[in-house]
Amino acid sequence: MKKILLFILILPLPYFLKAQWIEVGTGFTADLRIQDIEAIDASTAWAVANSEDFYSYVETLDFTRTLDGTNWIAGTITNPDAANHSFSNISAISADEAWVAMYSITGGGGIFHTADGGITWEHQTTAKFAAPSGFPNVVHMFSTDSGFCMGDPNGGYFEIYTTIDGGDNWVRVPEVNISPSLSGEVGISEDYWVTGNTIWFGTQLGRVYKSTDKGYTWTAAITGMSLVWDIAFTDENNGIAIDIDEFKITADGGLTWNSASYTGNPRGFSAEAIPETNTIITCEWNLLFYFDDEPGSSYSTDHGTTWIEMDTIQ
Repeated sequence: MKKILLFILILPLPYFLKAQWIEVGTGFTADLRIQDIEAIDASTAWAVANSEDFYSYVETLDFTRTLDGTNWIAGTITNPDAANHSFSNISAISADEAWVAMYSITGGGGIFHTADGGITWEHQTTAKFAAPSGFPNVVHMFSTDSGFCMGDPNGGYFEIYTTIDGGDNWVRVPEVNISPSLSGEVGISEDYWVTGNTIWFGTQLGRVYKSTDKGYTWTAAITGMSLVWDIAFTDENNGIAIDIDEFKITADGGLTWNSASYTGNPRGFSAEAIPETNTIITCEWNLLFYFDDEPGSSYSTDHGTTWIEMDTIQ
């Protein structure tokens, strides 16, 4: 399932708490929106784009990269296997090496890998995501060798793979190791969080799946929301799950989720957390079909009890 993200660069914590922001160019010449961004360090980051029109499933093969945190150089995936695809997310471990999850606009999808800064991209075909039901939502690499990727149910259960060789071989997690999906349940692009060896991902039916062993076994928990649009954790216990107009918090690693009394204006499209702090950042932009949208960003330094508005960008 496709999801859009608002793209904001966050300064280091002392500056961030002063609500200061820097706008940078992406390097794209076409009208595109940032789907996902992956920062390696303060200077190095990758980002992938999708069509500006949220409602359209059209081919978008554009990515961009920065080596100094300011100047971005755009590129395009030219592997013919990526034709008619668009991005779900990107996972990068260095200035040279990255993996992307891509869905086909005609059904199916795949994982693509670069080891030369985006000059060439290899289709890692053992992560099958076969049409018509295959739809990769997430790829994440813990290191050069170890990683997982996740897609919508295919063949009756969530299509999840793990690798220990950088994606040369992706091995599907057996159905017995994954809590059963509900009827019609799917994942959401880039809707996941990783802390250490623990992974969480949300679904459009309001559940959160969790693995504590890098993706080899999975359990599911009910949040009480109709949809989990995004999730973020400040540590292995404390996290937030957000929907368009509500959020839930957990203090036990996602086993249980509860409503929180809060002040201020949390945003409901994208959530990020600063690890090993109590700080969560949320942002939102106008998607037209939600008439109560309040574009902008907010942050909380107390696990979501108090929200401070940072801006009202459009």
